Amino acid sequence: MSYGSAPEGASSLQVAVPNRQSVIHRHIRVVDTRKQLRANARSPVGRERNGRKAIKDYREDPMHFVVLAAGNGSRLGLGMPKVLVELSDGVSLMKRHLRAFRAAAGDAPITVVAGFRAEAVAAAATGCHIVLNTDFPATNTARSLAIALADIDDDVVMINGDVFCHADAVRRTMEAPGTSIGVRYGPTGEEEVKFASHGGRVTALSKSVLAAEGEAVGLNRLGRDELTMLKGALERCRPTDYFERAIEAICTTVMVGVTDLTHFDCVEIDFPEDLARANAIIDAVRAKADVAPLAREMQS
Repeated sequence: MSYGSAPEGASSLQVAVPNRQSVIHRHIRVVDTRKQLRANARSPVGRERNGRKAIKDYREDPMHFVVLAAGNGSRLGLGMPKVLVELSDGVSLMKRHLRAFRAAAGDAPITVVAGFRAEAVAAAATGCHIVLNTDFPATNTARSLAIALADIDDDVVMINGDVFCHADAVRRTMEAPGTSIGVRYGPTGEEEVKFASHGGRVTALSKSVLAAEGEAVGLNRLGRDELTMLKGALERCRPTDYFERAIEAICTTVMVGVTDLTHFDCVEIDFPEDLARANAIIDAVRAKADVAPLAREMQS
């Protein structure tokens, strides 16, 4: 499969902040582009709506993508936002996310939450809607996701900016119904967000889950029918909470499913050893296919 390509001809980046004030920041033009972006996602495609299985184009309903990229990546120790880190094939995590999203859903809007070195993140997020978490040093992903979702009413696929994964994992996540978390079944470490489920329904989601089934990889689908409840749960989170706390809070009331991404080589890059693991996956694929860029191998 192809990752797709970024829009051409953009002379400046369009960035929005939560208070919607227009500000000029050197090469960043701060404007409100939400209506334009949402309009781009509404491509009318017919489908069967009576429950029968049909071939589905996932651009038929508005879909919004969100990348959480506000953190400073201190544990990785490279002095830059992790979305800007280039892997062994020379492709950054940000570029991977944008290619995967655009290949999966064309011109569906993409919102990126920036904080640390926001201008550098915005410069890498060509054609995206940028919102700022100005409190990024004192807050965590719950706050960033709340900022991202403030004006979104569509289905959402969201990813932690530091997640490395195969582009097909994005498609699999889009195909999930309603709200669903992407998971990897198997042993987990202390730092990983873990999950437990019953009958395909999430029952626990945190770093301290007992009898965990595996890891929540940080790639999730948020159904629009659950967004209002999720936004409320995010607002009730503490500043330092991960967004998974809000999802866990609503899973007793609404259906939160699991999407099995075990075989898609998802790696959350927190530490140097995680980066080495992601690079090893890329190098193994390149060696097997005898091609330089990983994107070329992933077209098949």
